[in-house]
Amino acid sequence: MNKNGVAIGVTTIVIVVIALLVLVVVMAAFSGQFGGFGQAVRDCPSKGGECKSGCLPEETRYFGVGICKDAGNDPGDDGAAKDKCCIDIAKVD
Repeated sequence: MNKNGVAIGVTTIVIVVIALLVLVVVMAAFSGQFGGFGQAVRDCPSKGGECKSGCLPEETRYFGVGICKDAGNDPGDDGAAKDKCCIDIAKVD
């Protein structure tokens, strides 16, 4: 019986299982499934920004899905939702 064929099969299975575990961890990190970590990554103030209805010329807009949704934002004076994360260009490193 050729034992080398069996050893290669077991090694391949172990490598595939480890690769799948790494893939699951990376997907969880980028989808925000790590709770506080995911929220901090997507939070506008943690980027040095402020949720507004529109950015000023001296500000840049940070694009992200749901980055301002949990800020408890009431509509601005113009009635528009404060759903844009605006970061002062002078603060950007």
